[in-house]
Amino acid sequence: MSAGVFLNRTADHALRAMLYLGTSGRAGMLRSEDLARATGIPPYYLQKVLRRLVDSRLLISERGHNGGVALARPARSISFGDVLRAVGDDPRVGCCAGCCVRQKRSCPLHSAYLALRRWADGRSIAGQRSAARRRRPARRAK
Repeated sequence: MSAGVFLNRTADHALRAMLYLGTSGRAGMLRSEDLARATGIPPYYLQKVLRRLVDSRLLISERGHNGGVALARPARSISFGDVLRAVGDDPRVGCCAGCCVRQKRSCPLHSAYLALRRWADGRSIAGQRSAARRRRPARRAK
């Protein structure tokens, strides 16, 4: 199952961009054109996503010849939840369209939304690098 099943396109692109920046091992600024090419995100769409991530202080950006974007803080301190909130796809906001508040009791989906929020807030961008290493098969010696 892909992340796109549960996330809107903007959230999916934001997570893909942040995961690339947090796990690629690159130091310094990365041009948005290079990030678009590496992630397969359309450049124009990526510009909009990056602006929201910069405005939310998850990324820093610099203009000019050596400009680009970079994580604003260590990847281990940026959660999936931080990224989702930055682009307006916070799982807690969509919970039951507010019916839990109106009914003064939890609806059947409430616990699922809470679990999703805990999962997103407990999963760091940096943690995905170590998870990818664990999944990658060892190379055979020649």
